[in-house]
Amino acid sequence: AAQEENKLIAERRGKLAALRTQGNAFPNDFRRTALAADLQREYGECSKEELEAANREFAVAGRLVRNRGAFLLLQDGSDQIQLYINRQGLSEDTLAQIKGWDLGDIVAARGPLHKSGKGDLYINMTEARLLTKALRPLPDKWHGLSDMEVRYRQRYVDLIMDESSRGVFVKRTQTVRFL
Repeated sequence: AAQEENKLIAERRGKLAALRTQGNAFPNDFRRTALAADLQREYGECSKEELEAANREFAVAGRLVRNRGAFLLLQDGSDQIQLYINRQGLSEDTLAQIKGWDLGDIVAARGPLHKSGKGDLYINMTEARLLTKALRPLPDKWHGLSDMEVRYRQRYVDLIMDESSRGVFVKRTQTVRFL
């Protein structure tokens, strides 16, 4: 397992080296306009037709936590939202870049907000870019971090993977702010 992880890390380092040859590997000029939780709260009850008619465009950024074919699942500090890879709305160059994205990468996307047939909100991407390349793979989604020592030593990974840990962390930081 360690050899396989080292191979993945080496592969990701190679992708980062390729990004560095193209220019700034860590752009910092993207500005998001919405958080996933705000979009879920404000537009979650809207119908598919209402969202299409409104055609409101948003910019979101966060960690790529799941790849579901044409849909990517993005997690920011508040919640999760899907991104739709619109093959007609994105350039060939952008589509090629998206193919190089790995789980754990921090990405940005801009586009109108829509609702899928299942009722999930998604951003129909008209613009997408990589903000930060993740060199280490995320833990297995289904097993997560079961070793308590690892959960404490690698708290940053626990906060990424475990929603209940994020909830406790947010409550603690909010409590500290009000003291």
